[in-house]
Amino acid sequence: MKTVKIAYAFLAVSLMVLLSTSFASAVLDISVAVADPQISQLQSQVITATSNEGGKGVLLVLQPAIGDPWAGFLIAHPELAALYASLPSDIQTQIQEKIGDKIVSYKLIVMETGGSVPVTFPDDLTGINGEPSTALTGEYKVIFVFLAKGNTLDAAIECCPPPECKLVELDFACAGWFVVPEVPLGTIAPILSALAALPVAKLYKRKHA
Repeated sequence: MKTVKIAYAFLAVSLMVLLSTSFASAVLDISVAVADPQISQLQSQVITATSNEGGKGVLLVLQPAIGDPWAGFLIAHPELAALYASLPSDIQTQIQEKIGDKIVSYKLIVMETGGSVPVTFPDDLTGINGEPSTALTGEYKVIFVFLAKGNTLDAAIECCPPPECKLVELDFACAGWFVVPEVPLGTIAPILSALAALPVAKLYKRKHA
């Protein structure tokens, strides 16, 4: 149960960070990158989260797919609902507009010291309002939110909502990739073979003309 609450706490903090950069730290430096900016359907994607300091964070992936409505999800998860309810109504509206009903998946990231952590989507992530997948074509967005080691999750929860408390060592980074339709090899192979045979056919006609 504690792990679930931690996940929801980080998710709530992540959603707030999506709306403002006022909490970004001048010391903490993080980044997130994908191995391939374009993959085919049902292929996996390696995402690398990097930080120059130790701490805890969360990796979020927004899929171009419609999942369960947020309202229903909040009803089923009271811990997240309480954190979400503590946000001002205008912030709640902005979150809904930015994410809508898209499927969101997360992965908690823990670093004892600075470094990089590779994560494979969809295998290593947990879906929040739907299953992680690259089945649909379109843009997949990545958001990495990180709290430096000096900040605790309890402090993050107490600092909700802002601006009563400032999270000095908080930073976030964004990335993304595109999933494109996979061209069936059985369809394209005959076409390539036919094109390759054209010069040979012309040469044969000239010799027997």
